[in-house]
Amino acid sequence: MTATSKLTSKNQTTVPKAVTTALGMKPADQFLYEIQADYVILRARTGRLADMVHEPPPAPPPKQPPTQVEIDEAIGRHLAEDDARIRRQWHEARRKEARAAAKK
Repeated sequence: MTATSKLTSKNQTTVPKAVTTALGMKPADQFLYEIQADYVILRARTGRLADMVHEPPPAPPPKQPPTQVEIDEAIGRHLAEDDARIRRQWHEARRKEARAAAKK
């Protein structure tokens, strides 16, 4: 069965009667939204245990530790950024001193 409904400006929708009838739903029953890549699976949660049990999301793949080369590159980038910051601060301090001396 396929059915459609519109989303309102308040993010609300009316579930078609054919859907609630097919699922045996009553007022106050809940839906479970299972989000997939580009679609949604809508499940009835009528309070029955069998309806509430669903598979947990798959675990993300294990992350590989960084290689020694990646570690060395990251350290090098950090040191270069730190060195640039220190040089910039040193030059700014010298400029301030020069301006202060020029005002005297």
